[in-house]
Amino acid sequence: MKKILKKIYNNFRLYKLRYIIWEILSFLFQIFPLENKVMVVNYYGKGYGDNAKYIVEKLLSKKIKIIWAVKNKDIQLPSGIKKVRINSIKYFYEIATSKIWIDNCRKPYYIKKRLNQYYIQTWHGAPALKKIERDAQHGLTKYYIESAQQDSKKIDVIISNSKWMTNLYKNSFWYKGDILEVGSPRNDIFYDKTLKLRDKIDKEYNTKDKIIILYAPTFRKNYSLEKYNLNYHSLKKSFEEKYKKEVIFFIRLHPNISNKSKNIKKEDYLFDVSSYDDTQELLYVSDILITDFSSLMFDFSLQNKPCFLYAEDLIEYKNDRDLYFDISELPFSFSQNVKEFKEQIYDFDLEKYLNNLNKFNLKIGNSEVGNASSVIYDLILKKL
Repeated sequence: MKKILKKIYNNFRLYKLRYIIWEILSFLFQIFPLENKVMVVNYYGKGYGDNAKYIVEKLLSKKIKIIWAVKNKDIQLPSGIKKVRINSIKYFYEIATSKIWIDNCRKPYYIKKRLNQYYIQTWHGAPALKKIERDAQHGLTKYYIESAQQDSKKIDVIISNSKWMTNLYKNSFWYKGDILEVGSPRNDIFYDKTLKLRDKIDKEYNTKDKIIILYAPTFRKNYSLEKYNLNYHSLKKSFEEKYKKEVIFFIRLHPNISNKSKNIKKEDYLFDVSSYDDTQELLYVSDILITDFSSLMFDFSLQNKPCFLYAEDLIEYKNDRDLYFDISELPFSFSQNVKEFKEQIYDFDLEKYLNNLNKFNLKIGNSEVGNASSVIYDLILKKL
């Protein structure tokens, strides 16, 4: 027991030491001048995707220097983007000398912002269904809350996609700064009907003339896969009877548990796409979405495609996280068992669904029009 306690203590000391070193590096590199470059952090070092991707692709045409932080150096990025491993010495140099920061999550307290640096926070889920930030602080660590409060002081502008989300930022993010209500850059993709992404997916997964159903649930507090027990075979049959076409499932686990995707059972109509960099591309090519409490439902619905909600643990989940909307307020059907789900598949009425979507978007003051990336691109050019 003594050895175990000693090991824990030593690891704790090393953990604290690492943060002290990172804080020193963040200060140290401020002796170097700022450069006209953009520093991107996406999901704490995940791959090339989310809001930043769509902003950066416009910036690349101007040959602006782009730095993208990654956890894994094997992550592939387009030509023209410099890759740097997150929390490496080089990372602290780049973030200290970049004039523009783009992030979709909270920056830790040890990252120090300089005068004349401009920090654009795009966030990663809007509108939110699960309660977050100050509204969920009973379930947050003291460290996260303190970091979030410090991060909000550094932010120069937050990007919003609706009046509802703007109010959430004002009331729950410990934030009093500027809010740009122009839509989410990542959702611009849904307004571009010229993309050939489906051709690429059809070739890779043999999905031509088939219905692609994307199952993309959020994670649970215990990081278990226990609640994701969809009866794929039974649902496949119901969807095929409804739509008279062959169905395949894409399964995408939340980034917090994507390393567990190897546990997904193997069938010739099930494809694990948890490691696919850009979720929006998967939403773009999919015909139907199944999720539970993920804000992806709101992104996907911009295409007017069918979305179904399925979760067996609604009460348990609400007791843990609580929700901003009552499930019955949402424009999507919700089921808690496969029998209910199958009934909702057969009863699905597209006209009624679209009418409910329209009412919901009016209610939240949706501001998505497909040009968010262009607005932020212009903003960055002005700041540079």
